[in-house]
Amino acid sequence: MSAFVIYDIRRAHGDMKAGKISRQESSKAAGKRVVTGALNVASSTAGATIGQVLIPVPVVGAVVGSIVGGLAGSLLGNIALH
Repeated sequence: MSAFVIYDIRRAHGDMKAGKISRQESSKAAGKRVVTGALNVASSTAGATIGQVLIPVPVVGAVVGSIVGGLAGSLLGNIALH
């Protein structure tokens, strides 16, 4: 997950250096990506815990919950930042 965040931040910085976006737009893009990444990790972790409780099959509940939680966190992060 953090590798994707770093990649996106570097890409925004590269776009700024190339003159495609302003410094302010680069900072805004980096901030959005960090917040979205943090929400995604938190919601994936919470989803894994809830999923394991609701689906008590070893690993299966955690995987399903993590996926659902991660998607929900990304969605909420995108909604909150727009």
